[in-house]
Amino acid sequence: MTHKGTLLQIAFLLPALAMSSLALVAGGCLQPVGTDEHLGADEAALTAEQCSYFDVDGKDTICHYTGSDKHPYTILKTSEEGCINAHADHAHDYVAVGDPTCQGGGCLPMNAPCDATLPCCDGLLCQNGTCTDPCASAPCQNGGACAASESGYTCTCAPGFSGTNCETNSDECASAPCVHGTCNDQVNGYTCDCEPGWTAPDCNTEIDECASDPCVHGTCNDQVNGYTCDCEPGWVGRLCDTDIDECESSPCINGDCINHVNGYYTCDCLPGWAGTDCDIEIDECASAPCVHGTCNDQVNGYTCDCETGWTGANCDVPACTPKTVCDPATDAYRVSDGCGGTLLCPYTQIECGAPYPYGWIILTLPPAVGCQDPQATCDELAPVPPGVWTYAASCRLY
Repeated sequence: MTHKGTLLQIAFLLPALAMSSLALVAGGCLQPVGTDEHLGADEAALTAEQCSYFDVDGKDTICHYTGSDKHPYTILKTSEEGCINAHADHAHDYVAVGDPTCQGGGCLPMNAPCDATLPCCDGLLCQNGTCTDPCASAPCQNGGACAASESGYTCTCAPGFSGTNCETNSDECASAPCVHGTCNDQVNGYTCDCEPGWTAPDCNTEIDECASDPCVHGTCNDQVNGYTCDCEPGWVGRLCDTDIDECESSPCINGDCINHVNGYYTCDCLPGWAGTDCDIEIDECASAPCVHGTCNDQVNGYTCDCETGWTGANCDVPACTPKTVCDPATDAYRVSDGCGGTLLCPYTQIECGAPYPYGWIILTLPPAVGCQDPQATCDELAPVPPGVWTYAASCRLY
């Protein structure tokens, strides 16, 4: 049915409706006669394009604005022509798309003609009179999320990307994060190629080359990409693992060198030598071995220059046969033995001479005393007052 046919039907009904002060608006909507101030108002209204686009089997469903506070909208079904002629210029009327009960919550789908009466559905944008999807062409690159906006679309970029369309890979190396290394930019990250001697994700940790205790006999000094060793005495080499041969310099002057670890040696001295390096000649004369002579020190030995009458290695052998027997007729108590020595004649009696009335007294002595010192013996043993003797005593054999 056309819009004009509808008007003819309304013309026949007008006399009957005159008393009601109501008029049937094209499309079947009753309005108070002369009271619809929204008709032709310079406000938002649906468009003829929408009437044509949403025509289903010759009918459009319209949410018609009544102006009532209680029921501001009513649902109307009308022909495309009725939609265009009666509602396209009626302020606030809109096509009931997605809002079958006219609650003001509808939206226009993709490719629908759009105007201010009804928004395009979420994700769509009214561009050039049509609801379009600005993200349909997938403008956001590298995994970015596209969303419609008033200006078209915006891209929420995946981590590591930037730019209007997420077309730029962010340079994570721009801040020079690799302290001691070369930075390799990655998507939303970076890697570092560390310089020798450095480690950690940012190459900011110096490798401790001493951690493995490389210095066998020494103290390790850590350095960048290396180490040095302070060796203990007696050791050399990069790792302090070579024992120094302390005997290489032949320190033992008069002996054999014995090398030891930890930096020392000992000497096994030849006979006659002493000292750490066998450099001290032993004085064999220190013990005075020459009994009757002068000692001459030699290396590992000595010689003796004997006194007259003595011989032997130590001058302890007489050079002649000494007298060993006393002659009582001629020998006093102490006589020469004929070889430079003295022979004592141990007589058992002595005479002690004294002034009258004492005269000569013969004393008998024990064998152990003999006649070694007759004067003293007389003084000690004679039965006369001490100090009386005036004549020297003499030994006699009786």
